[in-house]
Amino acid sequence: MTDDQFIALVLELEGGFVDDPADRGGATNFGITANTWGAYRQLGRQATRAEVAAITRDQAGAFYRGLMAASIFHGVTHDSLRYQLIDFEINSGGARACRWLQRAVGTPTTDGASLDERTRHLLQQTSGRLVTNALLAARLEMYYAIVAKDASQAKFLNGWVARARRFGLFTPVT
Repeated sequence: MTDDQFIALVLELEGGFVDDPADRGGATNFGITANTWGAYRQLGRQATRAEVAAITRDQAGAFYRGLMAASIFHGVTHDSLRYQLIDFEINSGGARACRWLQRAVGTPTTDGASLDERTRHLLQQTSGRLVTNALLAARLEMYYAIVAKDASQAKFLNGWVARARRFGLFTPVT
């Protein structure tokens, strides 16, 4: 997968404008929330519902290219893992994605603050395929925990699971 293919996939997965009252992110377009769009556009405030609704596919693509370039996961060398981490960052925030990566590779400190040297070392010592699948399992565990804690989020569970599974590298047993 190339970066452009990944961005096209994210735009497809995120779809267009939604404003579901149960969505903690509020008004969202192509997966970009009002808070995120306001910060990205340097508005000094949260974007309005109308400003979020007006985000074009090209603008969203540019936003995700910038996010990928600035991501702490940009330097991860295993492509499938890097794309899953960036997707996790898009879906749940960079600190949360980093914490779950740290847990998946067994980093003693799981602060999510950065992709520290210990985590990088463990990534180099472990199969990218194994870490990709461990992170997928961790992501699924997180989604189920969210729903267990707040039943109003159950309506999003199937979408979250389907999305995360796209980044797994499981080989069918024959």
